[in-house]
Amino acid sequence: MERFFEKYHGVIIAGIRAGKIVSKGFLKFADDMKKTLRKEGKEYGMKLVRYTVGAYRISAVFEREGKYAWFAYTCPQGRRPVNLDTMSEPDCFICGTADSAEKPSDGPVRFTNWTCLLEDVDGLLKKKRPAARENR
Repeated sequence: MERFFEKYHGVIIAGIRAGKIVSKGFLKFADDMKKTLRKEGKEYGMKLVRYTVGAYRISAVFEREGKYAWFAYTCPQGRRPVNLDTMSEPDCFICGTADSAEKPSDGPVRFTNWTCLLEDVDGLLKKKRPAARENR
């Protein structure tokens, strides 16, 4: 998690160019995030079962013992640098519980940052809501 943070925090991801839906820089960012989450999630006993990349938006679902939790992230593009440290919109990660790998639940959502993401998803999978935390 730390390595990904050091590589991308404060970096400006190129915006849309020449009619492409997303830039090569964003695709690399999304691929690196997937690899990191898959590896680090295993340390929490979670499996990354769904990972979707759209137009500067990433969403994923983790599973453990038949319980599911999701997160979503919208990557800034163009002029604004990536801020992986904030728990405030629009740059934060949003996570919540899911009924399955395909269906988020209607339950409450949580705003978090990159550093706390897996910790918070782990808490959701334990069926307890993570305690509120201030920005680190």
